[in-house]
Amino acid sequence: MFTKALFVFTQVISIVTTVILAYNYAKDYADANPPPPPTQSPLSLELLKIRPPFFDITTPKPSPGPPFTYFTGLFIRFFPTVIMFLWLTTVCADRQTNTPQIQKTHRNVIFGYGGIMVCAVISQLVVMVWRNDLRVVYSTLLMFNLSPIPFFLFFICDQLPKYEIKNRDEANLFKLKIAGIQLSISLLLSLLFLVISGFETSKLIFMVTMWYTVFFSAAISEFCAICEYGIQLRDEGERIGVYEQQERGGAIIYRPAYGHPHNSNIVETK
Repeated sequence: MFTKALFVFTQVISIVTTVILAYNYAKDYADANPPPPPTQSPLSLELLKIRPPFFDITTPKPSPGPPFTYFTGLFIRFFPTVIMFLWLTTVCADRQTNTPQIQKTHRNVIFGYGGIMVCAVISQLVVMVWRNDLRVVYSTLLMFNLSPIPFFLFFICDQLPKYEIKNRDEANLFKLKIAGIQLSISLLLSLLFLVISGFETSKLIFMVTMWYTVFFSAAISEFCAICEYGIQLRDEGERIGVYEQQERGGAIIYRPAYGHPHNSNIVETK
């Protein structure tokens, strides 16, 4: 339950921080890109050509147009609609086939956490490739940092109180290992870009990768643990014990499921 609460908390902080960051960036971009004068002298054009390279990262480029790419607006408008359509498709399919609850829960959490993980990985790759274009960097952060909202609302929110990961102690240790791997990758990428691109680019890559390590590690760790250990419904342990009582003849044996707090106690009745 702690991991689920941590996931919700970190995603809320990430979304709020993203909105504030995007708002401040848009203001700074507007201040750095005032409307061009009717004419520009040859001297001012020459000064723009000799701008030091590090200004490409630390300040917005003096390029015309909005601070975010055109694709950003389309993504924010249509991506939640696409996710909602997929969710409605699964709901209709479940009603037609009478899918068991455990299968529905497993599919939804895999799709929800997996979608969030894919968004985190893709956004980091995009920032690394187009690291010198602030419009692409901030557009990517805005799109993919808000993308967990539809995944959470349609696929995860309803399933949070219904499931738990099997082998809880081993799964928690596995989650810590995944978080440690994410942190190591973030540091290695920052050192790599420090060598090949310089301090400012390395700082940008470190900030972005650390962002996803802090705010998305709970979702990524939960996804990996579900894939590794599987899930069970919260009342599954008690129901398995009842099934064993009904199926055995003669002596009735109650044997709770593995992972149940009373797993070591076997009660035999005549």
